[in-house]
Formats: sequence, structure tokens, C-alpha cells
Amino acid sequence: MKKSLSKPEWALMEALWQKPDLTMSGIIEAMGDTFEWKYNTYVTYVKRMCDKGLIGYRRLGRDNFYYPLVEKAQCFMEESRHILDKFSSRSAKNLLVYMIRDSELTATDREELKTLLDELNKEDVNK
Repeated sequence: MKKSLSKPEWALMEALWQKPDLTMSGIIEAMGDTFEWKYNTYVTYVKRMCDKGLIGYRRLGRDNFYYPLVEKAQCFMEESRHILDKFSSRSAKNLLVYMIRDSELTATDREELKTLLDELNKEDVNK
């Protein structure tokens, strides 16, 4: 994956990460009312994402069963790089601070972040 995903692509991938091997009707059902699309719009997005190598499918009888070809973690990493590449290191820090403050992190989430920062600090000392 070399390019960031659009909002509709993220939504489709989320549906498939949660439950792989969905038919087109299964994708539409899983997406719920995320977008007010017609059937053909779903077909177009899924076809494009197959062409991009994001989604694969296997044919069983008359139905195609779609599944993700890229892992969620890989997409998050690529998206993060894409965003951070736009900023200087100082601006990137400010962006991260803003995102952390603006999000609704739980106490557990904050503790995980603290642990991560502690690990990164240890790595810096060992270099």
C-alpha cells in the first residue's frame, strides 16, 4: 500500500477487517448507513479496491466472497507516515499532542501510551 485510503475505502476495509469473507450484500449490510450509496457505488468501490490490491475475493457458486489483502496495522502505519511526512519534527509533536488531547482516551489508553513512551526513552538511552 503506497497511498492513503479515502474515507469510503477505510469504511469498506473496516467492514472486512471485522468480518472477512463477505458477499457484496454482506458488505452493504456491514456498512449500514455509513454512506447512502446505491448498489452500483458499492460495486465500483469494491472493484477499484480489488484492482489496487487492497481487497481479494474467491468465487463460490454465483457469489464472490471478499476479504482484506492488507492488515489493519499496515494501513495505520502507512496513514501515520503519510500524515507525519507533511510536518516538521516540532510540528509533528504538536499534532500528536493535539490529537491525544482531543481524543477520548481511556485511563487504559493513557497508560499504554505512557508505557510506550517509557520504552522509547529506554531505547534512546541504550543507543
